[in-house]
Amino acid sequence: MAVTKLQKSKEDNVHLNLDDLDMPNFISATSKGTLVHLLLSYLNFKDDNVIDLINQLYDENLINDDGKTILENYQDKIQGFIESDCYRMISQADYIY
Repeated sequence: MAVTKLQKSKEDNVHLNLDDLDMPNFISATSKGTLVHLLLSYLNFKDDNVIDLINQLYDENLINDDGKTILENYQDKIQGFIESDCYRMISQADYIY
């Protein structure tokens, strides 16, 4: 959608529908967060490998191609968590709820 069309819609007080946007692969931030949290729920806090976890979710049909791509794009951020003090503290805890 062109910027001019967005401006015209605003001037005409037209509500935009996401289906009107030319974004065939649009995935909401909420959906991305859900994917990341799904992956995080599979952490064992011992020997986690981001790529292995993504492939496991994909192989078990818990995510599709788009989900796999999104998680691969967040790989560095997830790896950052795995290398964090927070992760280390959780991995040393007696119980994880």
